[in-house]
Amino acid sequence: MGIRIADKNDNSLYVNQAFLNIYGYKDVEETRGIPLVKHYTSQSYAEYLSRGEKQLRGEPRPDKIEVDIVRNDGTTRHLQLSIVELFWNGGRHTLTIFNDVTERKQAEQLYNTLAESSPGGVYIAQNKKFVFTNAVFQKNIGYTAAELSTVGPEILVHPEDRNIVRQSAIQMLNGKRTQPYVSG
Repeated sequence: MGIRIADKNDNSLYVNQAFLNIYGYKDVEETRGIPLVKHYTSQSYAEYLSRGEKQLRGEPRPDKIEVDIVRNDGTTRHLQLSIVELFWNGGRHTLTIFNDVTERKQAEQLYNTLAESSPGGVYIAQNKKFVFTNAVFQKNIGYTAAELSTVGPEILVHPEDRNIVRQSAIQMLNGKRTQPYVSG
């Protein structure tokens, strides 16, 4: 986890080794006077400017943001940033925590590509809500992605069968059953 403290002009006052590794710097001196936005890809920079405009209009800053950066060696990484204001040594500063989520984003993109190109319906549900459905699944059950985002998998099961299907799923998760519930 990279950590950086910067002054109001975006000059680094402190960075840890993980930060240096993420951005491809050798030491803290290399970071002096270089605003982080210098590393943003053009799309991330446009999003950065848009967020700044929203803040000027009084909209709150999100707790976490994701940006694509270009490291000193020219490689691109995807970062998740948490930024908070910090009052330290009589001045206003920013504390930024950096997590490199490049591999997670690549896995998500691969999964989405595979799921969207699948000839079968694919969905993911969490907390009794659909969080992902592919186009084949949407077509097969006759709902749009927007409609599915507000409901859960229980809509696929007749109300009278929901309890037995739920019990069967619990048994499968506990290794007590190998076949899903199949009606009549």
